[in-house]
Formats: sequence, structure tokens, C-alpha cells
Amino acid sequence: MIFILIAILLAPGFVPRMPGAQVITLQVTAEQANIRERPDIMSAVLKQVVTGAILEAQKKEAEWYEVRVDLDAGGTVIGYVHESLVRVVAGAPAEARPAPKVVKEPPPEEVRPRPAEPEEKPKTPPAEPAPRRPEPSTTAPESRTAWEPAAGRASVSLWYGGRYAVVGDLNDGAEGMADYFASQLGVKKSSDVGSVHFGRSFGAEYRRPLVGGLAAAVGAGYFSAERSSTLGYEGRPTTTRFLTTPSVRAIPVSLSLLFYPVPGIYVKAGAELAFAHCEYLYRFEDGAASREWEGKANAIGLGYELAGGLERVVAGRVSVFAEAGYRKLRVGGLEGEEIYRESGKTDVATEGNLYFSRSAVPGGSTVAEVLIQPAIPGGTGVVEARKAELSLSGLSLRIGLKIEF
Repeated sequence: MIFILIAILLAPGFVPRMPGAQVITLQVTAEQANIRERPDIMSAVLKQVVTGAILEAQKKEAEWYEVRVDLDAGGTVIGYVHESLVRVVAGAPAEARPAPKVVKEPPPEEVRPRPAEPEEKPKTPPAEPAPRRPEPSTTAPESRTAWEPAAGRASVSLWYGGRYAVVGDLNDGAEGMADYFASQLGVKKSSDVGSVHFGRSFGAEYRRPLVGGLAAAVGAGYFSAERSSTLGYEGRPTTTRFLTTPSVRAIPVSLSLLFYPVPGIYVKAGAELAFAHCEYLYRFEDGAASREWEGKANAIGLGYELAGGLERVVAGRVSVFAEAGYRKLRVGGLEGEEIYRESGKTDVATEGNLYFSRSAVPGGSTVAEVLIQPAIPGGTGVVEARKAELSLSGLSLRIGLKIEF
């Protein structure tokens, strides 16, 4: 029995079927299909099969099916057929071909009567949105005490105040002229002449921080003072009287250095240049007769200032301050013009310097005279002649507002 099996296995053309192998059933679709020895179009043809023939394949290699065919001479061999010549009928799912799309024409559109358009109603304008409240600021306020100004910021100060000025020669001249007419009348004055001292002032100052507690400041202001006096003479009618009005005006420009020893307190020192102007009016009336001297003179003077002040923050970068100071400033070399008027006579104009002198009067005394003259006064009874000076020295008090930026 064993020898019979060996003989069958060794018989030519016998190809055993592997158990468990999947069999793919193919059907020839071409008119004639070549079964080749290898999966190659150039290999030898083992057999040709006609259309409709059924073949069994064990596997597929690329585009070739490995099939089992019976030879005409007898026996079974393994060959290869190209996939383009057959189709799979069993053993593997055939490729699904998509069904052709059926395009349906849409049904004819039904024509319906168009409804009448409703009347357009007037549109109501949309209500305006309520105004938005401003968002509260998230910036933390500056941490500063009430007496501590912000360091490192420039500022502008506006101030108003009062100022006391000595004035000097101009006051002496007014009093001297009143004494002169008293000596001429041989009587006493009913009162003394009021002196001009107090005046108002205002101005502005720019401050710039330097280092530490130091700051530089430049400022400008305006000062004016005036006083009118009218007095009579004892034993004389009221129509005999003396009138005088001395006045002073100045535009001071200052350059100062400030130091803050503690926050909110400062001391100041600096130089001050003053453009000064003074006027005088002496008028003596005796009934219908009158004599009058009216003069105006100008000059520039240089001095210094010392001051101290307190500052207090009121809101943000705004502070209020109060300052007290002293100024030493004398103006000399005043030049101008005087007009002399006398009833029944022509006015006389004189240009020159403002001079101070003392003249002798009956009784052995002297009186002061301050008048504009072309040359220094001289002659009998004239003493202490010199150019007059205007003293702007004195105390001052200011209050103001400082704005930092």
C-alpha cells in the first residue's frame, strides 16, 4: 500500500491541494485566456482556456491568479492567469460597482397667486442706548501727605499779596514841600503828609527741581503803591491847602534757589531785578492862585530776596502756599521829566535826574526837596544835594496756588 502512494505522489503532473487553503473560483471572461508557467507576460503558456471556463485559484500574486488546470496530455499543473482575463465568482467578494445615478427632474413649479404686500408701517427709530457711566479709575492715588509736594516735578505758582516798601526820598520830598509852604505862610501845618509804603503785588513763578531738596525758580511780578494827602494850615482859610500824591510802581524779575529741609516747608534766596517807576505831584492852592510840580522818573535796580514758605496739598497736583519774605533793593539814577504849572503862567517842562536836596527856610531850619532838575542843585542855602534814590526794600507776604505738571 505504501508503495502505491509513493508511486502516485511521484507521478508527473500531480499537484497536491493544501488542506485549509481558501479556493477562489474564477470564470474566464476573455475569448481565450493563456495559463502561463510564471506570473509574467513573457513566460511559457501551459494551456489556453476559452471564455466561460471555470478555474480554481489558491492565491493571488499582484495582478496574477495562481490556478490549477488539467493538461490535455493528462495530469494537473499550477499556472498563472492575468486578472484582466477572468472574474471572481466565488471565494472572494467581487468589487462593488456603484449604481448609476437616476436623475429625476423636479416636478413643474406650481404657480400660486402672489399675496398682496402689506402696507409698510413707519419704522420707529431705535431708542438711544443709555449713556455708560465712566469706569472707575483703577490707578491708585498718589501716596502723599497733605504737607508733602510731589518730588521731581516742575510747577507754576500764581500768587497775590502785599508788600511794604521804605520808598525813602520820595516821601521826604512830599513832607518837605508841605513844610516849605508852611514856612512861607509863617504858620504850622494842620497835619503831616501821609507816606506811601504799603502796596499790592501779584505775579507768577516757575519752579524746576534740581537734586535732593533743591529747586530753582524764576518769577516775575507787579508792585504798586500810592498815597494821596491833603492838608491845611492853621489860621488860614480852607481854600489854602497843600495836596500831594507820591506813587511807586515796579516790575520785579527774580531768580531764586529753594531748599526744602522737610516736606512742605521751604526757604528761598535769590536775586531780584526791578524796573522801577515813580511819580510825584505837589500842589499848593491859596484861593484862586496855585502852583504845581508833576514829575515822572524811571530806573532799574538790583537787589536780593530772602523768604520762607509753607505748602499744603489740596488735590492731586494742586497745592496752596503762604510765603513771607524780605527784599533789599534800592534804585538810583532815576531819570524823567517834570512839568511846573503856575496860575497865569505858561507850563515849564524840565528833563533830567531826580535829585534830593535840603534848602534853608526862615527860622534856621531846612526842608527836603525832591525834584527833577537838569543838574545837581546848588546855591545859597542848598545842602546835601545828591541824586535821589527809591527804596523798594521791605517785607512782603504772599499767598498763592501751585500747580505741578
